[in-house]
Amino acid sequence: MPYDYSHKQISQYDWPAMATTYRLKFEHAQQEATHWMRRAQAAEAQLSMYQQRERQA
Repeated sequence: MPYDYSHKQISQYDWPAMATTYRLKFEHAQQEATHWMRRAQAAEAQLSMYQQRERQA
């Protein structure tokens, strides 16, 4: 199905709502990425702590 680029279609499209939707989606993705990066850093710290304990033992 081809896109309709007519003036009527473009003028009736809710651009601010779509901008808000995508902004919220990107903010959520950024928060999710930050969360997983922190989890990975915590796991790395825990792993290095266990490796140090093994070396000392």
